[in-house]
Amino acid sequence: MNVTFEMPYPPSVNSIYKKIRGKVSKKTGKRSDHALDDRVVKYRWDVIAAIGKGHATITTPVRVIIHAHAPDKRIRDLDNLVKCIFDSLTCASVWKDDSLVDDLRIVRKEPVPNGKIILTVETI
Repeated sequence: MNVTFEMPYPPSVNSIYKKIRGKVSKKTGKRSDHALDDRVVKYRWDVIAAIGKGHATITTPVRVIIHAHAPDKRIRDLDNLVKCIFDSLTCASVWKDDSLVDDLRIVRKEPVPNGKIILTVETI
């Protein structure tokens, strides 16, 4: 199975979490000093909207190829993209879990206004 998605350019992994004052999680009931940044939550919803419905959830090992079009010419680390993209794809039920990724390639492409990610998932 091969599937290709176009999605927005993600926020950096360096800004995934924001510091909070020991709030209790509604989900776990535990106290935490960190929470997902609002930009990350918005990105997850944007990915879900960009991908749409009608795809089956992948449950077997996959190869992922990412073509990264940054929003500008600033210097960026490609490895900062993966965490936010993969977690968003898990939330969008593209795959059961990102631990299914056995082969990963990231290619830096020319910048485009607002940036974008072209991502191909291939079952192995």
